[in-house]
Amino acid sequence: MTILEQILAGLQQKFTGVDTAILTRIATKKAEGVTDEIKVNSIVEGISFLDVLNSYGDFRAGDASRTS
Repeated sequence: MTILEQILAGLQQKFTGVDTAILTRIATKKAEGVTDEIKVNSIVEGISFLDVLNSYGDFRAGDASRTS
């Protein structure tokens, strides 16, 4: 399991019901440059619901700009 997959799995467990596309965006950003699996738990714990909401807003804004 890659670092990205581990972070995504942790986020899906922490934020049940949140769209996978949003959590994947967060996991992708957080996984950049991480090579140590020991850091995965602290990365997941460091992500708040506010971070998820901000990422959702970015996702919606990007989606709106593509459809207009």
